[in-house]
Amino acid sequence: RDDSEMWRYFRNMTLPDSLKDKLDAWLSRGYIIKYQQTTFLPPSWIAVLTGQNLVPQTYDPRADAIGSEIVSAETKRLRQTISTAAQKMPDHAAFLNNYGAASHTAPLAAV
Repeated sequence: RDDSEMWRYFRNMTLPDSLKDKLDAWLSRGYIIKYQQTTFLPPSWIAVLTGQNLVPQTYDPRADAIGSEIVSAETKRLRQTISTAAQKMPDHAAFLNNYGAASHTAPLAAV
């Protein structure tokens, strides 16, 4: 954006070195630098960066050191973990009825 003084300032400001380093690591090889004291975990950084269309030019070459069997096994394990967690979750209407804004009103109809 550039429709106010605040946005113009942010568009032209000098980035802190720590953010420059983080952006360089991401853009050059898809690596997320982790700091001890940080607000966002790596999945949040990935969501923000890809949401801003900042896509790595290539992957981290250290990934080549991992055998394809290990990658396949870990991918299968991750897929199963996600599937198991998703099956245990309530559907959308049930979630809203129990936890959301609708929890203090009449139950929502199932969609």
